[in-house]
Amino acid sequence: MTVRRKQSEDALRESAERYRRLVEFGPEVVVIHCEGKITYINQAGVFLLGAKSAEEIVGRPVMDFVHPDYQAIVLERIKRTQEELKIEAAIYEKFMRLDGSIIDVEVSAIPIMDGGKPATQVVFHDVTERKQVEDALRESEARFRRRAEELSALYETTREIATQHDTKALLQTIVERAALLLNAAGGSMYLRDGEHNELVLKVAYGYQGFVGTRILPGEGMLGEVIETLQPAVVDDYRTWKDRSTKFDKLPITAVMATPMVNSGELVGVLSVNEVETGNGECLRKYTSSEMEQLTFFAGAAASAVHNARLFEETRQRLVELELLYQASLSAAQIHSPRQ
Repeated sequence: MTVRRKQSEDALRESAERYRRLVEFGPEVVVIHCEGKITYINQAGVFLLGAKSAEEIVGRPVMDFVHPDYQAIVLERIKRTQEELKIEAAIYEKFMRLDGSIIDVEVSAIPIMDGGKPATQVVFHDVTERKQVEDALRESEARFRRRAEELSALYETTREIATQHDTKALLQTIVERAALLLNAAGGSMYLRDGEHNELVLKVAYGYQGFVGTRILPGEGMLGEVIETLQPAVVDDYRTWKDRSTKFDKLPITAVMATPMVNSGELVGVLSVNEVETGNGECLRKYTSSEMEQLTFFAGAAASAVHNARLFEETRQRLVELELLYQASLSAAQIHSPRQ
């Protein structure tokens, strides 16, 4: 019996040593905490948490390494582990390294005894790169969905304005749809007055009182667009050195404008803008993607305006021809010999 007992004890020690070495030098981080403090951490954990040795970590409160956003979750999991003696399934959490940097981890927890006291064994591994890839993928998918929704809305809007021949209603529709499409606070459309070589504000969304304002080439942001025939963006119009004084009374902040060109000819300028918040801050800056949308929309708008003008001119000519025809009939009747 003594030999067998010794063999059993030796086998048990060997098994325990294999397990210890497996835990100590394995790739997964293993941490044991008891009564709120860390009592053990393996080499993988020492490395991941940015320590030089286990002595830098053992004895410290476990919450020192849990991101503030996740501390309530971790405390609840520890409570369930100890009270219900159940294994907590792996979840994503954020931990903090000794240097304060944040890592994403996948964590599971197991109730154990440590020195005769209830404790928790935590097993986790770094998933920071995986989370970054997942987040980037989700962001890309969300961006693709937004882009598809924007293009769909843009298509529906351009189709609507293409069939609109009432010029006044058309201009109002274009400006309102452009502002709504880009979620902008305001918008405006200036049409070119070829006789005087200047822009005239025809329709405004958000500040109608300025309709009729005229802008000369080189005057402010819109005058710059006239001269260059290129889109322009200003992050804060209130402090822009080349701003036009005609709009000093408007609390305009970010502005984006693009030329409306049809067959190489400037038809007008379409713009959208933001206004300052209650505390005077400028919260939004337009992006290159938003400028692309406005530019595409402006091209469709220029064609629609050109077609509406042609339709109006054609209708006016038909009216004139009808009047001439009626006048000629009357003249023929006056000069015809009476029977």
